[in-house]
Amino acid sequence: MSSLISVVMPCLNAGRYLQEAVDSVLGQQLPAPWQLELLLVDDGSRDPLTLELIDKARSDPRVRVLVNDKPGGVSRARNQAISAAQGTLIAFHDADDKWQAGHLATHIRLLHEPPRLSWRPVGLSQASAMES
Repeated sequence: MSSLISVVMPCLNAGRYLQEAVDSVLGQQLPAPWQLELLLVDDGSRDPLTLELIDKARSDPRVRVLVNDKPGGVSRARNQAISAAQGTLIAFHDADDKWQAGHLATHIRLLHEPPRLSWRPVGLSQASAMES
């Protein structure tokens, strides 16, 4: 099983927030042997700052940029990235969001540790609505 997590980030003219969003993903410290890839989907951005930041993000080998010539909507952009994802896990991150340090590590740990809850069957009886 691959130890790669694919982070899907659709983007449309989000220059004002994009750098912080990308940095919060790329700054995640993952437990060994996990690695991440960021799939940044430019959904037809025209904003010069957004285009500049997308070009800057390309310099990181963990980032793959997918480009749409015209906006197709956030759902289409996410689906496009999911189709291109190489990871065994997929996480979603919007271009105006910021993850706290340890966000992905916590999710990976929770997915792979044994559950701490247990349950036991309890006898149930059906009460009649007519009983008083």
